Amino acid sequence: MILFSLLYGIISYTFSYYGEMLTSLGMTMPMAAFEVNDLYGFGNWKRMQKRQAV
Repeated sequence: MILFSLLYGIISYTFSYYGEMLTSLGMTMPMAAFEVNDLYGFGNWKRMQKRQAV
């Protein structure tokens, strides 16, 4: 999702669609960053569960 957002932003910039670029980078990129953060937190939670079970 992050790659798509960056690629879409670059393509919009090259074709001078600045509104599309701002929309893409302003809405899609933060949601992708939150998704990465959630996945990282879930992975840490699973590792913590395994350590506590021992």
